Amino acid sequence: MIKKHQILESAVENLRNQCQRIRVEVCPQFNWDCDGLIEISGIQFRCEIKQYVKSSHIPSIINQCKRDGTNLLVAEYISRTSMERLVEQDINVLDTSGNCFIEITDRLFIHITGNKKILSEKEKGMNFKISGIKVLFSILTLEDEQIPSIRNLASKSGSSNGTVKHVIDVLESNGYIFSSGKNKFIKDRERLLEDWVSLFNRSQRSALQIGRASWIISNKEWQKVSLPEGMIWGGDPGAYLMNGYMTPAEFCIYTELPVREIVKTKAMVPNKEGDIIFYQKFWEGKLSELGSAILFYADLINQNNSRCLEAARKIRDERLTYTK
Repeated sequence: MIKKHQILESAVENLRNQCQRIRVEVCPQFNWDCDGLIEISGIQFRCEIKQYVKSSHIPSIINQCKRDGTNLLVAEYISRTSMERLVEQDINVLDTSGNCFIEITDRLFIHITGNKKILSEKEKGMNFKISGIKVLFSILTLEDEQIPSIRNLASKSGSSNGTVKHVIDVLESNGYIFSSGKNKFIKDRERLLEDWVSLFNRSQRSALQIGRASWIISNKEWQKVSLPEGMIWGGDPGAYLMNGYMTPAEFCIYTELPVREIVKTKAMVPNKEGDIIFYQKFWEGKLSELGSAILFYADLINQNNSRCLEAARKIRDERLTYTK
């Protein structure tokens, strides 16, 4: 509760500083049927308080807020797209940077955007480049909690020993892993997974995009396509092949080959305006079942629509068992 109280106080203070003509106060609570109460311009709001709001959390947050009668979600950080989806469901939002969308019909309307989250030194340390992303991915695909030696992890991820050591040091300082004697172990896979997905989609996905292609055949016949060795389906089709849950609507391919090799399928042709996206393969060797689940989960989260988020939740619950 101390952390939640700090988030609420910080959010209220920043909102108050930006809306100096509006009275904003934290109210005392006499029963604990919600995380907090605040009053804005004489209107009381029941608050649900979170540290981070990520795309994968949206469906459960919407259900929880509507079930509990919450009318203001307060968080340390809420992405812009997450804010938009929550507002569409009539849930008011406020973060600790002072960004908000708060509306009570004919009584109150406050909309503030563009305030940047100030990163702590630890959070800045987690802003890895692609080599660090590869190391994190390799750690997430480990079958047990023990982290191999720096040399072995460097070989597994295709990174240098120096990069691996830096990543391990940052993870340890941020509480993702811990030491026991000479060995290191993963402490919080769920948090590491969610933060890797967010970091990958936010800062490195676009750097890995190497081209596009267009369909020659109908995209409904995609399962008839035999991809060249060195290419695999990602996103919707990858997820479909894993669990058959969602009929693909968007298509992406991970490849270690030039995009032009796709003509061998006689189903696609390179086209910089095409709707099939190609990403450079960033892992070593063949992708494991666990690695595939993590990759497809990240792809679906990146699309940020209700259809893909539900498919991502299904993969997380069925294939990424450490997140339960």
